[in-house]
Amino acid sequence: LAMIQSLNITHDISENESTNFFINLKHQFNEQWQSKLNSSYTTSKNSKRNGYYYGAADPLTNQGSSIFSTYAFDLSSDAFSIDFNVQGDIDIFGHNNKLIIGADYIKTETEYEGKYVNLCYEKTCVDHPVMPINWNNFDLTKVKLITRESIANNTQADVTQYGAYL
Repeated sequence: LAMIQSLNITHDISENESTNFFINLKHQFNEQWQSKLNSSYTTSKNSKRNGYYYGAADPLTNQGSSIFSTYAFDLSSDAFSIDFNVQGDIDIFGHNNKLIIGADYIKTETEYEGKYVNLCYEKTCVDHPVMPINWNNFDLTKVKLITRESIANNTQADVTQYGAYL
């Protein structure tokens, strides 16, 4: 048959955006000593909506497959880091050594929100996760995955790290 008999493929809509700002400063005190300041800020946003097609198509009717919807998620993350150090040559017991003294700080905030998705085909929407497909007139461009207002899960994480080094 020319018709696909069994399917298990995905229909994903994904949007990603990321921005990074950074600065690197260096000051030379003299030939042996210098200081460095490095800082970075990154923000990112990711969204994904997905649905799956599955099931065998009846060769006589071209029906029997379905679209199955899982859920959508939105993920956002902000990260800030800064590192400062002073380094230079120092003589210890008659040997030339390099000394580095510094401190750093990193803060990351992440938020994840998962939502259920309604399936829509043309002007018909269903609030349950399965919609039958009639392959005789199915048009992939007419499938819409609409995010519901109800939240499946929501997670927020804030992580702070800091330290000093020698």
